[in-house]
Amino acid sequence: MLPVLWKIRETYPNAKMTLLIAEINKHHLIRDGVFYVRFCEHHNIELLDFIDFLPNWLRPFRNLLRQLTKRAPVDGQSDNRVIDFVIGCVTKFLQNKVNYANAVSVISADLLFINHQWWNLLPKPLMDLIIKHHKKIMLVQHGPITLAHEKPSDMQGRVMLRTNPYQYWFETPNGVGVYGHKIHGEHSLGFYESRQISLSDMGLKLEKSIELEQLTYVGFPGFDSHWFRYMENLTSNHSRFLQIIPPKNRSLRCMFLTRDIVDIVDKRREKYTNHEFICILKILQEEIHNLYDVEILVKPHPKQNIVKLMGFLAEMGFRNAIVVADSLFAVLPSVDFAITMQSTGAYYALIYGLPCIHMVKAKYADHLELFNEMEYNVQRVVSDVAELPTACRALMQELHTSQRIANDVKHMRKFYPDGAIELIMEQLSPYLLEQSN
Repeated sequence: MLPVLWKIRETYPNAKMTLLIAEINKHHLIRDGVFYVRFCEHHNIELLDFIDFLPNWLRPFRNLLRQLTKRAPVDGQSDNRVIDFVIGCVTKFLQNKVNYANAVSVISADLLFINHQWWNLLPKPLMDLIIKHHKKIMLVQHGPITLAHEKPSDMQGRVMLRTNPYQYWFETPNGVGVYGHKIHGEHSLGFYESRQISLSDMGLKLEKSIELEQLTYVGFPGFDSHWFRYMENLTSNHSRFLQIIPPKNRSLRCMFLTRDIVDIVDKRREKYTNHEFICILKILQEEIHNLYDVEILVKPHPKQNIVKLMGFLAEMGFRNAIVVADSLFAVLPSVDFAITMQSTGAYYALIYGLPCIHMVKAKYADHLELFNEMEYNVQRVVSDVAELPTACRALMQELHTSQRIANDVKHMRKFYPDGAIELIMEQLSPYLLEQSN
């Protein structure tokens, strides 16, 4: 949503905007990162979490409580059980003390955007208030999880429709689908389909009370070239953003974009195990870090246990690696090439234009085949850890001898067309103009 909020602020400078991170503590999501905080400050966007809705007698202690409960649950337990117990008790106490009635001024905004992954995870008291006070609600996609494709009707399987009084979406049985947003009885704002297409075109048999509405694919705003250029300008020219990422200490910087790892192979076959991850770190150390004037910047996945990650780096003697838990938007302009593990986070580096070695362990079992077509046809794809040393040597040779380094922008644009922000603003403009008048 950040690119859309940026464009709304640019177009409507007097609009009041709030970004609510639906966690008791915003640091559970943004960790120690400061990019989101500074981005909101720079664009006059109020940044809140559930601690902001505590009773009045606790509000003076908000910053202290955030520091006390800062450790993200995904990072697991610390080495001190007593401290963990105390922090756990404080967190539970705060969760029980949140007064969601204090959020009415936020959720009753003229336009309310909700991350679709959080839709069913919001606390029931908050959901009840949203249903009671909402005016126009728009679900927005969690990440780059839908692709442009010429023939949407080719999607396999029966498409299921889910409805309620204030929003709907429909999806394929394998979890990836076409999303639409029904706004308080008005026409749908579709952000996702590759052409205008009615629900009947998808073979849906609808109840008489449900109107056939149009969906329009507009792409993923976080991949827009205008947004990337704006981020480059912001992170290189504005003082509050200059020191978010440490300055480069070697001639080249490699971003190692990780994902959450597992102890043993599980049903998510595309995830790497602890042993495989250590092997990858060893290869990066031996083939890149030790042989060339390259520093390694590790960008963990939001769901990755950073404490565990730091343990692996220490075990490998990777003391000079920089671990940055901040936004990819801040990291991308600071690196020269990337090694990416299989996740949608890797698409940011690929479409940004970084020379990448993209590791794909297995075809997605729960995604459309189109995702596999995209991932397995990038410039430098590695499907086995044993192939990574050769790929590293080839890329380093290319970086040191070639005038023009191949990237994957053209390939990725077949799946994520440019210009999404403008298309979204086109669809939002009637509602934004209505409120500005």
